[in-house]
Amino acid sequence: RELGRCYRQLRVAQEENSLDVSQAACREYGAELGELEDKVLEFERGMLEASAGAAEGAEDLRTLRRLASVERRRRSSLEKQVVEQSRVWRWLAEQQALLDEHRQLSGIYAEELTEANETVEVLRAESTMWRTKVFEK
Repeated sequence: RELGRCYRQLRVAQEENSLDVSQAACREYGAELGELEDKVLEFERGMLEASAGAAEGAEDLRTLRRLASVERRRRSSLEKQVVEQSRVWRWLAEQQALLDEHRQLSGIYAEELTEANETVEVLRAESTMWRTKVFEK
């Protein structure tokens, strides 16, 4: 009985730990990816701005168009990050709700198992008593 309870507690703790590790890895990966995208876009913008200073006329217009393209990609990247974060938060909320539900069920099942074990013990004692009475007669 005690072993079963300890096993359930260990399993819940391992699930929580696994979930925490997965969440941390997901956050780190997302942050790193966002930082890399920002660096690439900043570098590209810097290159275009540097070339815009040296360019004249038609070259300047072409550079400005490329710069506008970089800004659109940056906006798109930021929008993807926002969407991804909202998806992650929604997933985390769902996982937390499942974990809370499992904790509640685990408590209920533990109580029911304890009651069933007590009933078994009472029935065993009663059975032993009846056997003793029958063999005495």
